[in-house]
Amino acid sequence: MIFFGGLLIIVVFLIIRSNLKSKRITKLRLEYRAALKGTNKARAVTAGRAYYSAVRNGRLTIYDEQAINNDMSTMNTEIIKSEVVKSSDSSIDKLERLAQLKAQGILTDEEFNQQKSKVLSE
Repeated sequence: MIFFGGLLIIVVFLIIRSNLKSKRITKLRLEYRAALKGTNKARAVTAGRAYYSAVRNGRLTIYDEQAINNDMSTMNTEIIKSEVVKSSDSSIDKLERLAQLKAQGILTDEEFNQQKSKVLSE
């Protein structure tokens, strides 16, 4: 009877430990994904290493480092794309506004062309 009581305690302990580890890994994965959406590479690398280390019981493999590097290259691409989109949207908005001002007679042709050149050179 004592044997079964001890066995039951061990099983309960292992279940609780497994559940806590699973929650920790989930939390680290969410932190890593959030870091990848930002612009701070160092934070993303640190979060990635913490996540993969937790998944591998404290050990990072070369495959984990490669996965982190791949995520970093994706991070850069997404940030650059979003900046280009913001910039082009901003330029288009400025050009449309200049055209409206010219159509309303607020800007002369010369002023419009100067401002248009300035916007296009940005």
